Amino acid sequence: MIKNKIKLCIISQGGSVHLRRALGYLAARNYDVYLLTEEPSEVPGITEFLVKDHVFDLPRLRLVARLIFYRRMLRRIKPDILHIICVHPYNAVAALLGFHPLVITAWGADILPEQGALKAFSSRLLLRLAIYRADHVIGVSQEIKSLLDQKKKKRTPSHLIKFGVDHEVFNENETAGSLAKKTGNADEIVVFCPRALTPIYNIDVVVEAFRLVLLKHKKAKLVLKSYGSGDDADYLSGLKASIKKAGMSDSVSIIDGWLTERELADIYKSSDLVISIPSSDGMPTSVLEAMACGVPVIASDLPSMKEIIVPGENGFLVPVRQVEKLASTIISFIENKGNYSQYGARCAAFTRQEADHQLEMKKIEALYNKIGAEGTL
Repeated sequence: MIKNKIKLCIISQGGSVHLRRALGYLAARNYDVYLLTEEPSEVPGITEFLVKDHVFDLPRLRLVARLIFYRRMLRRIKPDILHIICVHPYNAVAALLGFHPLVITAWGADILPEQGALKAFSSRLLLRLAIYRADHVIGVSQEIKSLLDQKKKKRTPSHLIKFGVDHEVFNENETAGSLAKKTGNADEIVVFCPRALTPIYNIDVVVEAFRLVLLKHKKAKLVLKSYGSGDDADYLSGLKASIKKAGMSDSVSIIDGWLTERELADIYKSSDLVISIPSSDGMPTSVLEAMACGVPVIASDLPSMKEIIVPGENGFLVPVRQVEKLASTIISFIENKGNYSQYGARCAAFTRQEADHQLEMKKIEALYNKIGAEGTL
């Protein structure tokens, strides 16, 4: 039995809402949590050390500077466990620090070759070395876990642990902030795409497919979400031009600005259908959150999506970048909405059983405690 608090050092992106939720959970339990990050998380109960931009001004010395900084911080913190979450861009740190025990979590964009983060040979080499040197590796989907299994040492344990959904926020319960569900006219449908406005998420395909939908169902509405600096500015300009040229300005809206999780949940609950059709993906929390709110999802037929969406049971899968297939799937949903009345309940039931934040964090706790019990705490 572990009597002392485990001192946990996490290196990750403090701006991630999913990381913040996990940090808050850990801080409220038997852990002293330290975060090394370029962007503050502002989570109460943890200690943060910010990586200053000026430390890494010299490109040729950037890697050396990073290693010196992180080694100095680890000597100062003296953690029981180092956990690097989102292995890229921290692959060099993980590969070369030499700290143990080391836990590495891969999200998707940091390891999936289609997403472009590992184009450079040096990045691929350091990623492989980082995973090989880890004591435990975690994937957020079975696909990611399988990729880790291919790169790790045979004796290194691998784990499937999602970030999960906060069901206190994302659930089927109607709130005062959610829009009333449309009834009566089958054309009155709201389709929401929560993904960033960048090429990998194929928002141009969504817009073009919706143009075809509007030819048959003129009252349908499409809602897109802008993430500011997370969007591709040129791509966004092209989307706006396409929407205007097609005469869809009254049917397509783009939500700007930061949303709280409850505001985002309200949008899901006011939607009839959610679309997420990237060319590559890990285990998108946005899809799980939509499902938790009882909203069916049309997703790309990627391996990770096949883990959570079963056509004919709780959602729809379409081939990547096939406009006509996406359009016909949306039209079929509109015209046969009554046939899919059970999809929402099945979605919500799935996330409660397989992707609940509390349950997934208990898996993390069990892993930390196991590592701690094997050490000298």
